[in-house]
Amino acid sequence: MTFALSGLWIAAGLAGLAAALYLLQRLRVRHREVPVVTTMFWKQAVEETRARVLVQRFRHLPAYLFLLAIASLLWFGFADPRAEGGAGAPTVLLLDASAGMAEGERFAEAKEALLDEARGLAAGRRHVLYCGGHVRTLLAPGESVLLLARRLEGLQPEDAPASLARVARAVRRAHPDAVLRVHGEPAEVPTPAALGIAPAASGAWDKVDLLALPAPRETGGDDGWPALDGARLGAQVNSFDGGSERTGLWQDLPADGGTVTITYGGRAHALALPTRKPIRVSVDADLLPVLGPLLDADPGIERVADEADVAIGRGDVAVDGSVPSLDFVRGADATIVLRLEDAAAQDGLERVARELALAEIDGAALAEALDRPVTVLGEEPASDNRPMHAPGHRAVLVDQALLDPEVGFVHTRAFALLVAGAIRRLADVEPVVPYVAAGEALPAASGAYGTPDGTSEDPLGAPFTPAVVGDYARGDARLYASLQPDPAAAPFRGDGADAAASSGAWPLVRWLGLLVFVLLALEWWLCRKGRIP
Repeated sequence: MTFALSGLWIAAGLAGLAAALYLLQRLRVRHREVPVVTTMFWKQAVEETRARVLVQRFRHLPAYLFLLAIASLLWFGFADPRAEGGAGAPTVLLLDASAGMAEGERFAEAKEALLDEARGLAAGRRHVLYCGGHVRTLLAPGESVLLLARRLEGLQPEDAPASLARVARAVRRAHPDAVLRVHGEPAEVPTPAALGIAPAASGAWDKVDLLALPAPRETGGDDGWPALDGARLGAQVNSFDGGSERTGLWQDLPADGGTVTITYGGRAHALALPTRKPIRVSVDADLLPVLGPLLDADPGIERVADEADVAIGRGDVAVDGSVPSLDFVRGADATIVLRLEDAAAQDGLERVARELALAEIDGAALAEALDRPVTVLGEEPASDNRPMHAPGHRAVLVDQALLDPEVGFVHTRAFALLVAGAIRRLADVEPVVPYVAAGEALPAASGAYGTPDGTSEDPLGAPFTPAVVGDYARGDARLYASLQPDPAAAPFRGDGADAAASSGAWPLVRWLGLLVFVLLALEWWLCRKGRIP
């Protein structure tokens, strides 16, 4: 059995009640004048009125015990006893702390209702969770409800979409028989015009295209119209049908890290543009006849002699070990098409294969042209022609045999994609993230993003999901997550009140009240019979 009050307070209260009732029993009874026709009680009356004292000797022990029992039961009821009912389903109380709860007094009312229900549940089988952008425990099983009252003080909802359904699924997996009770009925958050970006259709490396859904009206004022770094964008290039809505399009916005904002329904939303500068690449002179035209045709690459972001060289010539490199080496017994040193440590082979377009390589044709086996993402070449780089140096290795014009690989689309993808991966180019919404995983991103204070937001390599509205950063790259509630998502209501009540504590307070009533009735009967005064 557990109590809302500590054992010391309960004992002190019982002692105080016993002392107070003892003193009340000793108080001298005030006499009334009653005329009688006999003098047989005169001597006793004289003795009691002779001494002017406040108290008299203790009398009527049965009456005292009845009063002490009734007062003790009432004190126990005030101490809020809870008894575990044996094995049973745990009750999980979910406090909705999403953005919609910030309207009016919704959140304050939800906190009050949550506290009232927590008081009526067994301490060992109740668990209270705060469900905002981040989920945290407000009251663990076995903790006193007094801690919950303190932890709820000053608690406010977060600027984040509702997470109740996601939390409920996690709780169900851990405790299939758990009873889920939701506190909070969020207001409907206005769904903003969705913003998205894509690499420029014009092919310009340092430009992006902006899309808005639905297409804003030219005469609609600033509400619902995008602005770049505070400056209202010009007229839409065009608009086109996107399902049931029309989508607005702005082309060739500068990819210089600016921020596009849009205000819809009184709520501001933003989308951070990437920073895309040309990749500075240095090339070994012997490789220029093959790679020079390919690099010059790439709008995202700038050929330089020094201070390069990526170096392209041959395996038998040492290059600057501090610069990531694309190295063409001579293989050993088996042909090594390429090997990425940091593939396993970074994102895994599947992501590397996608970035380098390895699916475009016709391995069977290469094996036939070379008359030997071809290995993609294989082991490091067992030769002395390995470039002399420091440990941990980032490099992509490609077999020099593939540069032979007779093999024909350099004239294929796969070779161009391989070189372009390797250079961009080695340069760690910031990806163009189409959109960022709080509570949703990024459609595409490389590396882990985090909050500006350095908090990691990519645990165990999981897809990055911004929890709340705001800025996120990884190095120089920046994202801004907006609130994009899903209008098709049904709100999670939780289980019924009857299910939660059936798993709660025994109603001990009711039993104590019933026992007090029985004792009062028994005292009245004994008094009527003259057994007690």
